[in-house]
Amino acid sequence: MDYDAEKVNEAALALLYLWSWQEYGMPRAWKGFDWDVLAALHEQGWISDPQSKAKSITLTEDGVAKAQEAAAKYFGNPTGESVTKPEAPPYSPGQDQLRLVK
Repeated sequence: MDYDAEKVNEAALALLYLWSWQEYGMPRAWKGFDWDVLAALHEQGWISDPQSKAKSITLTEDGVAKAQEAAAKYFGNPTGESVTKPEAPPYSPGQDQLRLVK
C-alpha cells in the first residue's frame, strides 16, 4: 500500500506532541517513530536533530504550532467539546525505582 508521506509526517508530529512532556521549558518526546519520518520532521524544522545520543527529541515553536493543527485535524473532538492535554504528575526522585518486597 502506498502512503501519503505528508499525512504520515503530520500524524507522527501530532502524536509526538500529544505524548510530549515539558523539560526545561521545552516539549520533549521519545524517538519512537521511523527514522525517515523523524528526519523529515527535522528537515521541516519542527523537531531537533533525531540523530543524537539522546533518547528523545524537542519540538520547536513552529513544530508545536504545526503539531497542534495536525492534532486537531486528525484527532479533533467532533462534539466540539474542549479537550486539553493532561499535565504529567510532578516527578519525585526515586519513584521509578523498583521496590523489593520480602
